[in-house]
Amino acid sequence: MKICFLLDENLSPKLKFAVLRLNPAIDIVRVRDPDAPLLGTLDPELLRYLEVSERLLVTYQKFYEFFLIRMYTIIKLSLVKL
Repeated sequence: MKICFLLDENLSPKLKFAVLRLNPAIDIVRVRDPDAPLLGTLDPELLRYLEVSERLLVTYQKFYEFFLIRMYTIIKLSLVKL
């Protein structure tokens, strides 16, 4: 299973370009990209997007540590189903 990422709006857009320069095959989008949440999306909606799209959130906010662990669990469980 391929791991996909969502960069939170508090991170520089340059981070996405740097990651893709290193490896263009990485599936990474940033808030406000097409097919990604809009800038200012509320946290509950953002978390629903992460769950539905099975993406990991990359952020600089401590608040999300619990949710990152939850997303890891969801991905781990889906790997078991394969």
